[in-house]
Amino acid sequence: MFIVITLGLYNNTQQNTKGGLKLMITFLKRVLGPNVLVLITLLLLPVFLVTDNVALLEQMIEYMNKD
Repeated sequence: MFIVITLGLYNNTQQNTKGGLKLMITFLKRVLGPNVLVLITLLLLPVFLVTDNVALLEQMIEYMNKD
């Protein structure tokens, strides 16, 4: 699970697109369900804030709220 998150974030930062992020979130939603995804987001919050990826975090939250 952590590998999926890491690869999704890496793919997203390398290509500078939302593709990796959408793929990662869709995969985690189907496998784990939306409640676990929210928990993961809260756990990753310090990582996003430390690495100054606030825009990426906003994209992630926005995409999670679409469904």
